[in-house]
Amino acid sequence: MSPRTPASSPSARTRKAPERLFWLVGAGLLASAVGCGAGPDQPASVAATAGDPARARPGEEHQLLSPNHRPVRVGQYDWPQWLGLSRDNASLEVAWRADWSAKPPKVLWQKRLGAGYSAVSVCEGFAYTVGNTEDKDAVWCLDAETGKEVWCFRYPCRQGMWPGPRATPNVQAGRVCTLSQEGVVYCLDARSGKPLWRQDLGGYIRYKARGWEWGVSPSPLVFGDLVVVDLGTVVAMDQQTGRLRWTSGSHETAYASPTTILRGLDVCLVVLNGWGLRVLNPLDGKEYASREWKGSGINVVTPLVAGDQVFLTTGYGMGCALMKVEGDRISEVYSSKVLSSQIHTPVLHDGHVYGFHGNVSVNAPGENLRGALKCIELATGTEKWARTGLGYGAVTKAGSRLIAMTERGLLVAVEATPDGYKELGRCQVLQGRTWTMPVLADGRIYCRNTPGDMVCLDVAAETR
Repeated sequence: MSPRTPASSPSARTRKAPERLFWLVGAGLLASAVGCGAGPDQPASVAATAGDPARARPGEEHQLLSPNHRPVRVGQYDWPQWLGLSRDNASLEVAWRADWSAKPPKVLWQKRLGAGYSAVSVCEGFAYTVGNTEDKDAVWCLDAETGKEVWCFRYPCRQGMWPGPRATPNVQAGRVCTLSQEGVVYCLDARSGKPLWRQDLGGYIRYKARGWEWGVSPSPLVFGDLVVVDLGTVVAMDQQTGRLRWTSGSHETAYASPTTILRGLDVCLVVLNGWGLRVLNPLDGKEYASREWKGSGINVVTPLVAGDQVFLTTGYGMGCALMKVEGDRISEVYSSKVLSSQIHTPVLHDGHVYGFHGNVSVNAPGENLRGALKCIELATGTEKWARTGLGYGAVTKAGSRLIAMTERGLLVAVEATPDGYKELGRCQVLQGRTWTMPVLADGRIYCRNTPGDMVCLDVAAETR
C-alpha cells in the first residue's frame, strides 16, 4: 500500500463537523484523541506483571502485510471503540443515504476474517476487528476504503461453544487494545500490529456454572492512561506498560462493557456485573455508589447513560430499569418488562430509548420472530411503538435515524421518532447468524456475521 496521509486520503473528506462535548468518555477520550498517531515505533518497557512483549509466546504470530506510514488519529466521524466515539451508540454523521429499498448500497469490499462477534472499530481510514480460526484469534487491521489487509496479529484462544471473540478493539493513542474470551488483554501498535504488552486476567473471572459457554465479552475502555475491563472484578491497567494499576470488587462475572458518567463535575466509571450496578473513581477504583440489580443474572447489555441517569436492560423477559445516580447512592426511578434486550445495547434520542426486545435465536437464525424493535419514553418507560416481524437484532443511531441489523442479516434504516415506526429502507446484506452490531463511519457501514463474513457498504450521500 503506498504511503498516504489522512489529508490526501479519499476517506478524509472535507466537511464541517457539528460541535459536541464528548463528556461520556471524559478526560480519557479527549486525552487519547490528541495525537492518536503518536504511538511508539518500539515496544515500551513492560512491568513484570505484563510479561515480555519482545519475546513471542507459543502460537503468537505477527504479520505486517502492507506497510502503513500514515498516522492513526481519531476523527469526528470515526468509531474507534465499542459503541462509538462517546460510547453512547451514536454517530455524529448525518449525511448518509437510507433509501436502500429503491437503491441498495454498493458493496465496496468483502472479507472472511474468522468466527466471532467482535464489532468493527474505525479510526481515520483503518478498520479493526477480531476473528477466530482453528482456536486462534486474529486481530485485523484493514484499509477502510479498499479492505486491503494492513496487518494481522494471531494468538491461541479456544473457540468455545459459541465460537470466536466477543470484545471489540479499542483504538486510542496509537494503540489497539483487545480482550480475548479467555480474559487475556493484548495491546498492539495501531500502525504495525506489533505487540506492545499482554496481561492475562483469567484469574479474576468468576463464572456461573455455564459461564464458559459464553466466554469473556466486555470491550476494553481506555480512560486517560488506563485500560479498564470489568470481569466481576474491575481491573485497570497502565496503557503504556500493561502494569496493573488497581482492582475493585469481586463479584460474579457478567458480560457488559464499562462506560462513564458525570457525577457532579467528576467523570466516573459505570460498570454492570452479575451482582448489579457500580459507580467508581477511575483513579483508584474506589466505589462511590452501588445498587444490586441482578436482572436475569446474565447482564450483557452496556449501561446506557443519560445525564445522571442510567438505563439498564437484560434478556430472558426480565425487563429494564432506570436508575438515578445521586452522590453516594443509586435510586431506582422505575423498573418494567417493556424492554428486555438480551445482548444488544439500545440507543437514546430526544428523550426516548430505541432498542430490540427479545432474545437471540440459538438454533436457526431468525427462528424467534417474536422479538420487536421498540421505542419507549426514557422518563416513564411508556411504550410508544413496537415493530414486530423483524425478530431480534442490534441497533445504532446516526443523526436522527436508526440503523438496525437483524440476526438474519437484514439491514434496516428507521426514523428515530416516537410518532410511530417509519421505515426508510432495507436490504439483505449477510446470510447466516448475525449477532454483531452494524457500524457507520465516514459514509460506510460495516456489517459482520458470526461465521466471520464482513461486508463494507457505501452509504455516503451524494453531497456531504
